[in-house]
Amino acid sequence: MNEPNAYGNTPLHVACYNGQDVVVNELIECGANVNQVNEKGFAPLHFTAASRHGALCLELLVGNGADVNIK
Repeated sequence: MNEPNAYGNTPLHVACYNGQDVVVNELIECGANVNQVNEKGFAPLHFTAASRHGALCLELLVGNGADVNIK
């Protein structure tokens, strides 16, 4: 669930970047860490902010405890 790829990105990072809100919701329900950072220090919230399709993903992350002050 929280296993990173070669770049340190988890499935949640990738789903957030792609704006896949249904997948994001399912990953969170299965216990995905909403604050896990990748090798460059980016959390799923950062990927959501960088996405053109991330509005609902943003709501899901924040509603499930994502740290909005993460740097």
